[in-house]
Amino acid sequence: MVKGKIEMNGATGSQSIDHPILITECVCNPVWSRSKMAELVFETYGFPSVAFGVDAAFSYVYNQHHGVCDKDGIAICPGFSTTHVIPWNWLEVEGSNVAVVDSNVLLLGVMRRVAE
Repeated sequence: MVKGKIEMNGATGSQSIDHPILITECVCNPVWSRSKMAELVFETYGFPSVAFGVDAAFSYVYNQHHGVCDKDGIAICPGFSTTHVIPWNWLEVEGSNVAVVDSNVLLLGVMRRVAE
């Protein structure tokens, strides 16, 4: 699918592309998946650089800059088979050991505070 889209834009495997590429991905995308995609864009198409990012985070920051979102909040990214809920600024997620039941209680508490 990626190959077809890149080739539709005029690049083939023998040509290199002279501008960087931004690839959005879902939350918790496996490292091996990201590394394989980076390998593809560097070795096959010759992109000079690649950046990866979470689309919901890009959207949240964009809306913050336009005054739609506050500093603290939740980015909800619904998908076909999963929905990602990403806390923004108000909770340190790294290194926390949270079970599903705990996250439900935590999310309910946050929603109550936001509604006040």
